[in-house]
Amino acid sequence: MKRKKTIAFVTPEVFISSELHTGTGGLGEFSRAILTAAYKKELDMVGFAILPREGYYDQGVDGSGMTISYTPRYYPGILENTGIYLTIELCGSPVQVLVHRLPHGTFGFPEIFFFDADIPENNDLARLNTLHLYGGSYARGANLDRKICQSLLIGKATVALIDYLGLDVIFHINESHCVFTAVELLHAYEKEGRRNSLKMVRSQVRFTTHTPVDAGNPRYPIDRVAYLGGYDKGILEEIGGDSEEFNMTGVGVYLAGQTNAVSKKHLKKARELVGRFVDERRQRPMISITNGTSQDFWQYKEFRNARTPHELMHQKRTHRKYLIDYVRDMSGVSLEKESMIVVWARRFAEYKRPKLLFDDFEWLKNHLVSGRFQVIYAGKPHPDDKAMIHAWNYIYSQSKSLPHLVMLPGFTMEMNKILKAGADVWLNTPRAPYEACGTSGMSAAMVGAINCSTPDGWMLEANPEHAFLFGSNGVHDSDQDAHDAGELRKCFDEEIFPSFGDQFRWNNKAFLEMKEAEQKWTADRMLKEYDDLMYI
Repeated sequence: MKRKKTIAFVTPEVFISSELHTGTGGLGEFSRAILTAAYKKELDMVGFAILPREGYYDQGVDGSGMTISYTPRYYPGILENTGIYLTIELCGSPVQVLVHRLPHGTFGFPEIFFFDADIPENNDLARLNTLHLYGGSYARGANLDRKICQSLLIGKATVALIDYLGLDVIFHINESHCVFTAVELLHAYEKEGRRNSLKMVRSQVRFTTHTPVDAGNPRYPIDRVAYLGGYDKGILEEIGGDSEEFNMTGVGVYLAGQTNAVSKKHLKKARELVGRFVDERRQRPMISITNGTSQDFWQYKEFRNARTPHELMHQKRTHRKYLIDYVRDMSGVSLEKESMIVVWARRFAEYKRPKLLFDDFEWLKNHLVSGRFQVIYAGKPHPDDKAMIHAWNYIYSQSKSLPHLVMLPGFTMEMNKILKAGADVWLNTPRAPYEACGTSGMSAAMVGAINCSTPDGWMLEANPEHAFLFGSNGVHDSDQDAHDAGELRKCFDEEIFPSFGDQFRWNNKAFLEMKEAEQKWTADRMLKEYDDLMYI
């Protein structure tokens, strides 16, 4: 069967460019990858997301550590004001939503519509619904109702706009934050008195679940969802809640005709978490489509043109110099040209264990002082995650006294790209089995940075000879963090340092990993699987 409908890709965030602050983490990178691949392959896909006027937050640093600030942003010349106003209901009252548009082809994306409630037509409370990604931080007035309302706004506005535009679509709902798209569609069919309304919704909805971590699988009080969304509580209970809570991921699975996890390992975990929401009589079983990443964005042309390990290393030396200059300009720290550069750069989250390298402080200090390796950190914690802000500040404070250790504030995708191209080792330390897939190592491999990672997510599907693996892939009998930290040190001492000293061996390993990434871990491959398995 061939697909003839437009794919309506609904997402809470998407990385587009440094000029648009519409992304923050892995979901934003996934959205970028699939949307740009669709544009490149001329697949009929349209994006839908909110326009957060103050983005996620601006990360800076002062004498005491990380700072958090917010800046209102406007996007003339990039986004078009469509003049379309949608009226949706939240909390029993009408809310106006202005629609902005990223024109087809801008930055290599298909058309994307952005929803904006921060407009004069709304009262002060309603305007807050799209001010920040994920409702913002508690310091800025975020609360449970606002988080629910932002998800409701995405879903209600998407269905209303598609009806306004007269599009015939298949919905691809990206993570549970957008699940009210399917709920609103069911609600509309029920109001119209349609027969087989659930069957009709399932024929139109596809759902991707991205993580086993609680933050990505919210459960909301069902009474609040019914009141804020204007839905019948009995219907909410039928589609995946119970009398007390509304399981967002479970509802997404229940209302979708097809659901996918984002790696083979993640599929097993997802089935454990939400498999009970699959109606085996009417739905296809959950499947896995392992993530890919945008080769066109992450891989500089000179890396793609490298035909031998020697040519790859020539490019690495050039980009290593770019990285050293960049670090000096950003931090005032001068790194060594010949010493190994290790980079840990991603969202600061507890399960990602940014401090694992600090488990044996004397071991780390000795290697930094001797220049055996140099370590660069970068990334953003959630503004309400006090523990991870403390972890960021701890590493930053250590970087002020330890040589060859750098913490870079102001993490962006553009910074991330420079870090990967100049890194020798891309360090990934998640506590298995909580990394559903992960894509940062895929894009690092595309520019010759060798992965050092726990065997979790996509790494379980990659060729282990092309990376450095350490630690357990599940709960260890003893303390898992202590076990993995010891294995990480052992990996450096027994594998990474000796390999780095043998340039022929190192160059060949990096080249083979790059070629594997080009063949297996691209967004183009991922999109083809979605089109073949999900969109038909």
